[in-house]
Amino acid sequence: MNPITGPLIDLYENGYVNPVYQAEAQILYRSTQEIGMGRYQWGLFVVAGFRWFV
Repeated sequence: MNPITGPLIDLYENGYVNPVYQAEAQILYRSTQEIGMGRYQWGLFVVAGFRWFV
């Protein structure tokens, strides 16, 4: 338990998240794990992060 933020909450338990959203997020997570972070993904991450920062 973190004294500043309190206990950790698992958002996928106790109905915090819509079940359809949870299923879609799991599909996206699994496909990202299969593909991995290649050169294109890191480049996209940097460009999108820089754009958000600006």
